[in-house]
Amino acid sequence: MFPIKVYKELEGLDNALANQNIGLARVHARRAIGEFFKEYSYADIQPNMNAMQVLAMLSIDASLPIEIHLSIKRLQGGLRAKLNNEVYSEKPREDALTVLQYFVLLLGHKKS
Repeated sequence: MFPIKVYKELEGLDNALANQNIGLARVHARRAIGEFFKEYSYADIQPNMNAMQVLAMLSIDASLPIEIHLSIKRLQGGLRAKLNNEVYSEKPREDALTVLQYFVLLLGHKKS
């Protein structure tokens, strides 16, 4: 369903969660989304963008459902957001999979 690099990032995410390293898990979640968009075209997202740039581009796409926007917004937050009492992902695996699964369906890709 996903490119191999996405699976590798999801594996890193799972390892980070197993080690209770939520910050690193968020990094892997972001990278998984970034790797997905290096493979597939959507809107103005370019293959050379890093994961945070991809999330920033997705966050301004008004055509996306609110659930996708919320997952993206949570994944954009990190330690600074947590310290400032702003939104951040406490469940990066679920947020990443929400975004990835939406785009797999939207783009209709069946690559692996």
